[in-house]
Amino acid sequence: MDLTAYSPPAGELTKTLRVMRSTERRSHRTKKKTIALAMKLTAILLLGTFLHVSASGTAQGITLDEKNASLEKVFKAIEKQTGYLFWYNSAVVQNTKKINIQLKNATLEQALQACFEGQPLTYAIVNKTIVVRPKVPEKANETPVLSPIDVKGRVVNDNGVPVDGATVAVKGSNKATSTNSNGEFFLAGVDESAVLVISATNIETTEWKLNGSTQLTITVKVKIEKMEDVTVTVSTGYQTISKDRATGSFEHIDNELLNRRVSTDLLSRLEGIASGVIFNQRRGQNNEPAIGIRGRSTIFANADPLIIIDNFPFYGNINNINPNDIESITILKDAAAASIWGARSGNGVIVVTTKAGKFNRALKISVNSNFTFGQKPDLLYDRDFLNSEHFIEAEQFLFYKGFYDAALNNTTSRPIISPVVEILAKVRAGTLSQNEAEAQINAFKTIDYRNDLGEYFYRNAFSQQHSINLAGGSEKTGYYFSAGYDQNLRVLTGHEFDRITITARNIYTPVKGLEITTGVNYANTKTQQNNNGLGIPGGGKSAYYPYLQLTDDNGVSLPAPKTYRYDYIDTTGTGILLDWKYRPLDELRFMDNKTFVNDIRLNNAIKYELQPLGLTGEIRYQFQKATSTNRELLSEQTFFTRDMINLYTQATGNSVTRPIPLGDILDLLTSELTAQS
Repeated sequence: MDLTAYSPPAGELTKTLRVMRSTERRSHRTKKKTIALAMKLTAILLLGTFLHVSASGTAQGITLDEKNASLEKVFKAIEKQTGYLFWYNSAVVQNTKKINIQLKNATLEQALQACFEGQPLTYAIVNKTIVVRPKVPEKANETPVLSPIDVKGRVVNDNGVPVDGATVAVKGSNKATSTNSNGEFFLAGVDESAVLVISATNIETTEWKLNGSTQLTITVKVKIEKMEDVTVTVSTGYQTISKDRATGSFEHIDNELLNRRVSTDLLSRLEGIASGVIFNQRRGQNNEPAIGIRGRSTIFANADPLIIIDNFPFYGNINNINPNDIESITILKDAAAASIWGARSGNGVIVVTTKAGKFNRALKISVNSNFTFGQKPDLLYDRDFLNSEHFIEAEQFLFYKGFYDAALNNTTSRPIISPVVEILAKVRAGTLSQNEAEAQINAFKTIDYRNDLGEYFYRNAFSQQHSINLAGGSEKTGYYFSAGYDQNLRVLTGHEFDRITITARNIYTPVKGLEITTGVNYANTKTQQNNNGLGIPGGGKSAYYPYLQLTDDNGVSLPAPKTYRYDYIDTTGTGILLDWKYRPLDELRFMDNKTFVNDIRLNNAIKYELQPLGLTGEIRYQFQKATSTNRELLSEQTFFTRDMINLYTQATGNSVTRPIPLGDILDLLTSELTAQS
C-alpha cells in the first residue's frame, strides 16, 4: 500500500510542523497530547489511501469475452461492470458492424478503444456518462473554429448622444439584441471575427468588425431625411380642396384609419374614430337615426345625416356600400355645409369618396379576406335577474293580496296567466290539493328559462368578408374594378346577411383638357330574419316568467303563453280548431322571412378645363334604382297562420266553415326607388 498517494494540504503540514517544534519545549504531559494528534493524522492518511485505492479499483477490471456481438450488447456489459452509462441514439448504432472482443481486467479506456476500433463512431466521457456520436468527416483545408467571445458595447451618434432602441445584429446569423436608454448592449457567444450591424430609424445603418474586441464604443451617423410636401385634401361633395382652404368644422378620415376596424358596413367603421359623431345602438325607437352628427337639428324632417357618394346624394341603404371600395370620408359638421347642400344638410353631411383608377399606373391587384368571430351573450350574467324561486315567492305574495283577481275573472280578453298563478287559483277553487300544488310549484323553482334561451335562440356570431380589386392606368386611361362578397351570421339564431358587390370606375382623357368619368355600382343583398326573440324576463313585468320551459327532456318543443290563457285554448273548439298553442322553438324552425335588395347606380361626368383662362366646366349625372322585395312565408305550423285560421273559423253543428283555408300564408312586399341627380 502506497501512503505517498495522499499529499496533505499545505495548511495541515504547517500545523504539524508547528506542533513538532513546540513539543521540544513542552513538558512530558504536552508530549502525550502531541503523540495523540500524530496518531489521528496517521489515521486520516490511511483512510485517504484506502479511498484512493478503492477508486482506482473501480476503474479497473473490465472482463469481456464476446464474439460477433452488437455494440449495444457490449455497452450493456460495460455499464454493468463499471457503473458508467452510455448515451446515444439507437439509430446511430444500428448499422455498425459486429465485433469480437476479449479482455481481462482491462481499463475503461482500453475497453472503449477496442469497441470503437473500425467503427464510424466516436465517444466522449462526461462525468459518469459515455456520449456516443457519429464521426464527422475531416474536410481538407478546413477553416479553424474561432472561439466565441462575449461582447459588451455602447452605441452613440456623431453628437455623442446614446442611441436608444437601436438593433445590434450579428451579420449572417439570427443573433441580435437592442440598446437600452444609455445606448448599451450585450451579446454572448459571438465569433471573434464577426461583423455587427447597427440599425435604427433615426440613424444610418453601420457595420462594425469585432477583430476579437470585447469592449466597444460604436459611433453612428444621424439619418437626415428631406420631408416631402404633403397636401391633405378634403371633399365637400361639390369640390375637392386642400385642408387649409376648407372652412367650417369637418373631420377627414383616410383609407388607413377607416380600415383599422373590420366590418361589412360603413357606419360601424366610423364608430370611435370620428369626433362629434354619435351612434345610436337602439335604432327604431322613437324614430331615432342610427347616427347623429353633433346632435339632432330637425324636429319633423328626416333626422338622418345627408350621405354624399362621389359628389352625388345617396338615397338607398348605406349598408349596400362595400367599405373596401372607399378611399376616404369627410364629415361636415356645421352650417358651412348648408351653403352647398341646403337645408337637407341640417343634421350633417357624410361625404364618401370611392377608389378610382389613376393614370400611368401599372396594374395592381389587391385581395382582402378576413373572418370575425363573436361570442354569444352570457344571459346568466345579469345580476338584476329575478330567479325562479324569488319570482314565485313574489307571485304567491301578490296572489294572496288579490293582485291577479281581475285577470282571473276576465272572460273577455282572457289575458295570460302564469302557471303558478293558475295552480294557486285551482287550490283556492278546491280543484287541486295543497300537496299536489306544492309539488308542482317546487318543480318550477329549479328551472331557469335563460338556459334554453341561450341554447336555442343565441349562437356565436361569425362574419366573413372577401374582396378583390384591380387598379391601374395608361397615359390616357385610368381604371378600377372590384368585386366583393360578405356574409354575417348574427348572434341571434336565424339572422343572416349576405351581400355581393361589383364596382367599376373608369377615367378617360381623349384630348387635352377633357376628362370623362364613368362609374357602375351594383349591390345584391339578402337579409334573413327568422328570430323574433323572446326577451329576458325580470321583475314580474314580462309575460315570460323565468321558469318557462322551451323544450322537454327529449328536446321536444313546449308551449309558451301567447295572447290567450291555456285554460281557454284547451277547452275551446276541441276537435274543430287547430292547435292554438304558441311554441317558440317551432316558430324559430318554421319561420321564413327574407328580404332581397338589388341596388344599381350609374354615374357619368364630363369635365373640361380651359387652361389658358384657368376656367373649368363640369357636367355630372347619376341614375340610381333600388328594388327591395320582402318575402315572408308563414307555414301552417306557425302560430300566426293557425291563429288566423282559428279566429275566422265558423262551426254550425257538424258543418265547419273556414273563410281562411288551411295552408300557408305568403306575404310579399315590393318597393322600388328611382333617383336621378
